[in-house]
Amino acid sequence: MLWKVLLCVWLHCAILPQPTTALEAGDTVYVDAVHGSDTSGNGGIMSPFLTLIAARNLIRANRTAVDNVTQSAKATVRLRGTVRMSDPFTLEHIDSGTKYTAWDVDGNAGLSGFQRLQGRWMPPPKREATAPEQLQLSAPAGAWSLRLAPEKKSGPFHTFNSLFANGQRLVRAREPELGSFYRMEADLPPPRNGHGFVATGDDVRVLSASTDLNAAEAVVYSSWMTSRRNIETITEYPAYGENNSAMVLLRAPARIEIDPYANSGSRYYLENYREACDEAGEWFLDATGGVLYFQPRHAGEDPNQLVFEAPSGVAGDLLVLNGTSDVTFEDFTIEGTDWSIDPTNSSSGTVQAASFLATAAVHLVNASSCVLDNVTIVRVGTNGVWVDHGCSNTSVLGCYVADTGAGGIRIGRGKPLPEADMVAPVGTRVENSTVVWGSHVYREGNGILLQHSSNNTIARNEVAFFGHCGISVGWTWDYTIPSGAVENIIRGNLVHHVGNGELSDLAGIYFLGVSNGTRCEENVIHSAIPYYEYGHGIYLDQATSHVSVRRNLVYLTEGAGCYQHFGHNNTFTDNIFALGRLGVLWHANFQYGQFGPSDLQYQRNIAYAQGPMFQSPYNGTWISDYNVYFNASDESPSPTYLSATFPNPPEYCRVPATCNVTTSYAAWKAYTGNDAHSLVTAPAFVDAAHFNFQLKPSSPVFRAIEFEEFNHSSAGPSFSDGGRWYQQFLGCPHPGHGKSQEEIACKDPGAVANADRSGDGGGFACGDVIVYRCRPGFRIAGSTFRQCTASGWSGTQPRCLSDPRPST
Repeated sequence: MLWKVLLCVWLHCAILPQPTTALEAGDTVYVDAVHGSDTSGNGGIMSPFLTLIAARNLIRANRTAVDNVTQSAKATVRLRGTVRMSDPFTLEHIDSGTKYTAWDVDGNAGLSGFQRLQGRWMPPPKREATAPEQLQLSAPAGAWSLRLAPEKKSGPFHTFNSLFANGQRLVRAREPELGSFYRMEADLPPPRNGHGFVATGDDVRVLSASTDLNAAEAVVYSSWMTSRRNIETITEYPAYGENNSAMVLLRAPARIEIDPYANSGSRYYLENYREACDEAGEWFLDATGGVLYFQPRHAGEDPNQLVFEAPSGVAGDLLVLNGTSDVTFEDFTIEGTDWSIDPTNSSSGTVQAASFLATAAVHLVNASSCVLDNVTIVRVGTNGVWVDHGCSNTSVLGCYVADTGAGGIRIGRGKPLPEADMVAPVGTRVENSTVVWGSHVYREGNGILLQHSSNNTIARNEVAFFGHCGISVGWTWDYTIPSGAVENIIRGNLVHHVGNGELSDLAGIYFLGVSNGTRCEENVIHSAIPYYEYGHGIYLDQATSHVSVRRNLVYLTEGAGCYQHFGHNNTFTDNIFALGRLGVLWHANFQYGQFGPSDLQYQRNIAYAQGPMFQSPYNGTWISDYNVYFNASDESPSPTYLSATFPNPPEYCRVPATCNVTTSYAAWKAYTGNDAHSLVTAPAFVDAAHFNFQLKPSSPVFRAIEFEEFNHSSAGPSFSDGGRWYQQFLGCPHPGHGKSQEEIACKDPGAVANADRSGDGGGFACGDVIVYRCRPGFRIAGSTFRQCTASGWSGTQPRCLSDPRPST
């Protein structure tokens, strides 16, 4: 039998390619991240390399000049296992025409910036404990500790800003607990305004005396962004007129928004000091002493039984395609990047969507016809993918982007990053991908951010659980600035659970600036829950113009199902807008400085309300007809209209509750001359109570307004991963497009006295969020927002305490 085995081995080696120093067109180079060798291996199947760098260099060596990269020089690199990198893996023009893929059909292949932490965790010290059991007298109470080895003998310790246990992102030590916030009392007076804030002394007293003050950070919330800043000093501040006030001075300016501007809630939290490491699952790294502290996530958890991983120094890009063409990554996993705080300007402070970030786990620059196919990008510090300047015809197909510090996929760039002499990317396809569970570090991160870029297709993706917008398109704020975002198609996406109580002024799908030829079609959007009111389904913000919004389903929004701020020549046709808590349709449409009134066309749509229907000032051109309106909450099915300007327009009002009056459907028609052929009738949905908004065949809508319906269940990826990310991050099954009784995971947590609550949705499925805001004269204690998970509601039920100061 031995001769048969030897014969098989000989034939195997003879048939399969065995590269040495010369490659033929179409050759394959093999890499085994565990058993390979860069010194004795030759890249053949029986003698694979250890690293991708060795494979890349072998291919380069067979390309005698940069300009000699032709179709005939194509090669394939097959990887088995995970290659761990402490620096980015970069491909350039000479590396074009290469495909990187998994060695085995169902195998594991990937790039990782993680380092597994080694050593023995020590239990919390006892009062009588002595070294080595007690590493430091200043250890957080109840925390286990791990002494880290220096990166080199007598060198610095391995420092990081992200930590994972058994693949789960852990919470960096913070006060107050996740879901809760402190409140800024006031901005600082000039000339220090914007450089800090006045805080309640009790909230910052522990940190002011901490040895970690220089490493600690304040994360300050404004309406649509956060500013992450190092702290310069914390001092008593009797000048504010309060006996219990302190001045928090930041090392760089931040956007400070104080009540009564309710969008922000004057919120902030403090992060990264040992005294804050006091809640289950929190961690703190003493970078000076080289000691890591961790609070077990539940009673009896032993950290020595867990696998802890932290980024090994890659704070941003891990895979860079710079100047390449026709490069494909297929069946790969890319993970394990960190984030860093810039001591001079650590967050935007002025612009949205974390646009100031200049990194991503996968970063393409000046690349053409490159493909990411079935690539998993997870557990990264900033963005997942960035298709940057100079790129053309990039494809992101069937990818899984999750657990990001900022956004998921970014296309193009915008202020504050430099743009001069840079060519905007064109022709990117993002299709059949899952982009979820981001904004962990930079709360303003968007699921898919498309800035100055044209002729892109964003189709059949699932985008969910980001702190700001799901999909954002455009990057100019008025009519006078030419837009680089035109002829874009946003089609067939499933976008849900955006905002989630973190930020305000957001939407499932958001447009900004003149967008000639852009189409938003056949998307399903639901559960847009902001911190304060302004969370919409489809949002056409400042100067958005020439956009077609057609055949979309939007439901369960805190703000409007569809909102146009101001713009020209936008059309809304064959859409269903349902269950917007503060109005199904909004049109600000006010005289905005030099821009003048705006206009839109709204025809053959279904508006289904359980409360107010419209908010509109009616001072522009609104053409509306052949629509169906129905208010399911009133005895009369006729819609009502909340108008800031009817019949005599006052100044623009930010708070609808204080400036709107209600008018009737008849008055709306008489005043505007619109909706002569529209109907007020029940649309006959299949099961609106459980959010099935398909129309019954007998619906009067089809004949009355010739409504064009699409299959709502077709939105999202054309293949299913079984909701693995829902199970991973929330511990329960994906609820799909609706909520059957079997999918209701959490009971109603109940009302809170003297508080308003948003996020109600007729039963709470896994992932749903409730946001609490105290009424004037009260301030909140406990969690501002709570999320439904398999183990129940996150956080703690809040209380509203009496407080004469403005409320959040």
